[in-house]
Amino acid sequence: MREGYSILLELSDADPFFDKKKRLLNDMGFDVKEIVHIKSSLDRDSLSTTLNQMLQIARIIHLDEVSC
Repeated sequence: MREGYSILLELSDADPFFDKKKRLLNDMGFDVKEIVHIKSSLDRDSLSTTLNQMLQIARIIHLDEVSC
């Protein structure tokens, strides 16, 4: 049985807003490539924190406009 999963969230270097999104990610403590580990042993609070981080990263990666 697996102990968990790893998910890669990556900002494409072909993204027209790459530099601005990279700066936003860096300002939040993330890189353009983030591997998120989700372990089956995570408690509810840790899982919630991990999923919120994934959501923050995904929102930035999928922005259609960046206002900076």
